[in-house]
Amino acid sequence: MTEINSIYSSSLPIPPSCVAFSPKTPDLFVVGTYFLEKNEDNEDPGDEAYEEPRPQSRNGSLLLCKVNGDDM
Repeated sequence: MTEINSIYSSSLPIPPSCVAFSPKTPDLFVVGTYFLEKNEDNEDPGDEAYEEPRPQSRNGSLLLCKVNGDDM
């Protein structure tokens, strides 16, 4: 098995969900992020503290990256 070493790494504030490359511009790529926030609502209708569920909120972004030799 061949080992591949990283030459660059980066941490994102929310999990990445996809990466897209363009054949017309191979030095550019887009990283998409997406995160679904969990609600901490009480889900037991028999409980006195029960509240109607709120819609979940979503967060995401598109990050445009450029490769320049061994740098990004």
